[in-house]
Amino acid sequence: MFEYAPWVFVIDTNSYSGNFETDLFLFCTEQDEDMSGGNDLVDNLMRVSLCTDDYPTQESYSIWTTPGYFNNGFGMEYREDNEEEKTKAMNHAIEQFENMKTDNVHPDYRDAHISHCQTFIDAIRNGSSPLFFAAQSVGIFFSVKPLPEQITLLKERALKFVESWKQNGNENKPLVITGFRLLHFNLVEEKEWEEKR
Repeated sequence: MFEYAPWVFVIDTNSYSGNFETDLFLFCTEQDEDMSGGNDLVDNLMRVSLCTDDYPTQESYSIWTTPGYFNNGFGMEYREDNEEEKTKAMNHAIEQFENMKTDNVHPDYRDAHISHCQTFIDAIRNGSSPLFFAAQSVGIFFSVKPLPEQITLLKERALKFVESWKQNGNENKPLVITGFRLLHFNLVEEKEWEEKR
């Protein structure tokens, strides 16, 4: 059976959320790393199965894509409506692909590797490169709709997390909360087939 969280509270930021999603989640829900917090928010959290790069896991939070933001495939994010940021990100990607052409590749595959890199460079230059969504947000999963006072509490804690982030030696990685969203997923069951007797 497909598992999903019907309610997701999303915290949008200006930075790649894979660098802090666990810390932000624990701070907002006042939990320890062993997930023992014992507060009203915890009672309504929902663990869902996630497939990570390494192994499947069950979590009550995840990095989340941020509307209007993309990355260049090499971790440089840009706003889709900001041509200057996009140009800088695309030039960075071209530079990375040019550098990859000189990678130490087995001689049998060298020509194909260089051709592959050039294909991406050409696609970027003619505006047809693939879009990579930027994950600058953190989603917190709930089994029921969070109450207005719980949402207020989550917002307050998220903003306090930014201050704590700065005080814990991350001054060089400025973090800004850019918004909040509450998403509701209402999957509709569709009958594939039925047999009556």
